[in-house]
Amino acid sequence: MAIDLTGGCRVSLLREGSPREQGKVREWQHIGRASGAAAMSLRTLELSSGRAQLGGAACDEVLYVLDGTGTLQGQRLAPDTGFYIPPGARACVETADRMTFLSARCPDPEGATAVSLDGNLTVVRLEDCISETTGDRWYRVLLDHKIGASQVTQFVGAIPPGRAPDHFHEYEEVLCILSGRGRMWTSDKSTPIERGSCIYLPRRQMHCVETPAIQSCGSWASSIPRAARPCATRGEALHPIEELVSRSLAEHAPSFAATVTLAPPPPPVA
Repeated sequence: MAIDLTGGCRVSLLREGSPREQGKVREWQHIGRASGAAAMSLRTLELSSGRAQLGGAACDEVLYVLDGTGTLQGQRLAPDTGFYIPPGARACVETADRMTFLSARCPDPEGATAVSLDGNLTVVRLEDCISETTGDRWYRVLLDHKIGASQVTQFVGAIPPGRAPDHFHEYEEVLCILSGRGRMWTSDKSTPIERGSCIYLPRRQMHCVETPAIQSCGSWASSIPRAARPCATRGEALHPIEELVSRSLAEHAPSFAATVTLAPPPPPVA
């Protein structure tokens, strides 16, 4: 059952409720405009064996493979790979078994479609991405404006043990925990989170993530707007990537992870 925390924050399971079925694809909608989000959506997509068309919506869409293997335009899809679908484009995915994807769309199309476009789509593997560090944090960018994503950037980062300072963002945020356990806090309320927990954080909602001291570090796949405004914590401004608490993957096995998508901030008031 989905848990509602302070200020509209919601935590749900990877397969919460009854899915919507379209051919070989089953869809679990975690958050979108219909459920209170201003711009973002987060979905779990499950593809059974065979071929299915993904995309086609009037928005940027980034996907991250949770499990299963398959192909996209002759490129191999496997866990920890991501790909970007431009507005109106379609991705033909084939699998011999079953695959699970996390899909983040910005803006949430609310069912709106665009003219179907053909084009080459690129699959990016996490292991091929450069690990960047900032302080004690690391992140790896998979998808950004370099491949044409104008709304979002997908990256993977890490969370070491402990509790981060309470902070908020000038944009929406959606996450899906990939591994490990912890707690999601919003003000004085919290709930346990673990692999498969899907989280929605409204704009300017104070929050933090706490992980057990026995865990060495963690990672999440994330999507952020290309030019996001900073978050605030204890009166200080931080770039969104600086929120990623990190350790080297070569030294520590990831134990806490999530996909995160951050919506662009609203335009300034004239």
